[in-house]
Amino acid sequence: MPEGVFLSPFPVLETPASFPTFSDGYGGVWSVYLGAHPGSALYASHINGDGSYAPGFSVLPRALTLPGTQVNGISAASDGLDGAVISWFGVNPADSTSPFLALRFLHIGGDGEIPFGFRDTGVVVSNIASAAMIVGDNVGGAYVVWEELKGASNPEIFAQRYDPYGNPLWTPSGSPTGRPVCAVVGIQRLRALHSDGMGGAYVIWADQRSVTNAPLYVAHLNLGGVDGAPWTPNGIPITPVTAGIRIVGSRASPDGGLWVAWRDLAVADRVWGQKVAVNGGLRWSPIAPMIAMVTPLRADFVPAPSGAVFLTWGGADLRCSKMDSTGVRVWASDPLGRVMVTPTDGAFNSRAFKDGVGGQWLAWSQDVAGQRDVHYLRVDGAAAPYPDQPPEGEPFAATAANEDPVGWFPPWANGQPLLSWLDAGVLRIRSVPTSSPLGVEPGAHGLDLSLGLPAPHPLRASTAHVRFTAPAGECRLEIFDLTGRRVAERELWSSGGPQSVALDGAASLPSGVYSLRLTADTRAVTRRIVRL
Repeated sequence: MPEGVFLSPFPVLETPASFPTFSDGYGGVWSVYLGAHPGSALYASHINGDGSYAPGFSVLPRALTLPGTQVNGISAASDGLDGAVISWFGVNPADSTSPFLALRFLHIGGDGEIPFGFRDTGVVVSNIASAAMIVGDNVGGAYVVWEELKGASNPEIFAQRYDPYGNPLWTPSGSPTGRPVCAVVGIQRLRALHSDGMGGAYVIWADQRSVTNAPLYVAHLNLGGVDGAPWTPNGIPITPVTAGIRIVGSRASPDGGLWVAWRDLAVADRVWGQKVAVNGGLRWSPIAPMIAMVTPLRADFVPAPSGAVFLTWGGADLRCSKMDSTGVRVWASDPLGRVMVTPTDGAFNSRAFKDGVGGQWLAWSQDVAGQRDVHYLRVDGAAAPYPDQPPEGEPFAATAANEDPVGWFPPWANGQPLLSWLDAGVLRIRSVPTSSPLGVEPGAHGLDLSLGLPAPHPLRASTAHVRFTAPAGECRLEIFDLTGRRVAERELWSSGGPQSVALDGAASLPSGVYSLRLTADTRAVTRRIVRL
C-alpha cells in the first residue's frame, strides 16, 4: 500500500527520544512512542515483516502507562526474542508512593504481553539518574545504563542487567541499584549504548578525568558484568584528549565490534573514526584516522564487504566515505566524501542502510513545492546509482503533508527493504519496490523460507502455534536445547505459502532457552525461543 501501515495511528511527539523505532530481529518492526496530544500514555506497536500486526496488536496501539503519566527520556530496543525492552523517566499518577521521575524499566513480549512481576509501569531502576539507555541481552532481558548523580557536578556511569521479569541479575556494588561501569572519579556523561549482537553491549561516555579534557571512553558489558581483561579497567580511550567531542555516528559491526565517528569541536571540517574489537583492541590506527573533511551533525555507518564500512551523511548533497578493514580511506581523492546524489534543495534527515550485496539504500527528505517529501535511491559499492535507479532518486512518499524518513529495516520474504517515515507526525512503514538483485543475509528470513516466533511467546504450559513459509513439499520443524540435543521434531508438508502449525512437544519442555529450526531442502532458518 503506498500509504503504508500505521506504526502510530495518531501523531507522535516529535522530540528526541520520543519515538524509538527498531527491528525485532526477525523481519518485523517495533515502535514505542508518546502521542503529541496532551497527557498521552506511552504506547507500543509491533508489526510483522509482511505488514500484518503481530499477535496481540492491531492498528490501535498497546498502552504501556496510564494516560497522564509523566514520561521522559524514552529508550527502547529488541530483547533478542521478538519482544522489546523499554526504559524511561516517570511516575505512575495512581501510585503516590513512587518517586517522581524515577528511572523505570519494562519488558513487553512480541505478542503484547507484559510478564508477571512488573508492577504498574515497570520496576524502578534508580531514583537519582539523569540520563539512561537500554539494549536487550538476547535472552529476553536487558542492560540498563544511566548517569548516577553522585553530586551536582559528579555524575558517574552505572549499569544493571535485568531478567525478563524485572529482577536485577548483578550483585549491587556501590549503589542500591547497579554497578559502576567506571570507578575513576570524574564527570562522566553517557553518549551511546549498542548491543554487540552476541549478548553483550558497548557503553560509550565522555569522561572528564581532568579539568579541561573530556575524551570518549568505551567499556564492554557481558552477561556477568563489566568486562575485565583484556579490556583496560575503567574503559578504553578511543579519542585523543581534546576540548570537546561530538559523536556523529556509532554502531556495532557484523563481527561484534564497534564503529564510532566524531568531530573535535575545536577543529572545523573534520570527522575522525575508530573501530573497537570485541576484545578491546583498536582495529584502526591508534591515532584515529580522518574519515572526511566535513562537519555533519549525524551520519550512518553501513557495513560493506570484507570488513569495510561506509559513513554516509546528508546536507547540500548525499555523500559517503569508505574505510577498509584497517581504517584506510578507500577514496582518498575525495576528502569531502563521494557524491551520490545532489537534490536541488538539499538532502536532509538522511538515512542509509546496507543492500546486502555491497551497496546502500538511501532515503532523505527534500523540498518539493514548499513541502518536504521522502525520496530514495540505491547505490552500488562505488557510490553510483544502480542502472534502474534515476540519478536524482525517486519519490517514496509524496502526499500533501510534510514527510521525513525515520529508519530502514531488513527485507522480509519479498526481498524488499522496509522504510518507516513520519507523515504529518504519524509513523508509517512500507516496503520499497526494487527490480535490482537484492542480497538477503542469513537469518530468520529468506525469499521463500521464513520462520516466525511461537504464539504465545515465551512458551508456557499450553498449546503454541508457529507461522512459517517454505517451498512446496516436505520440510521439518525441530527444537534443540543449548547443548545441541534435539528435544522435539515434526515432519511437515508445505503448501508453498504462509501457514501455521501447532508446535508439538513445546509445552512439556523444562524451562530454558531453545533453538527452533525449520529445514527445507538444504536450507534452514533458526529462531531462539524461551520456555517459562
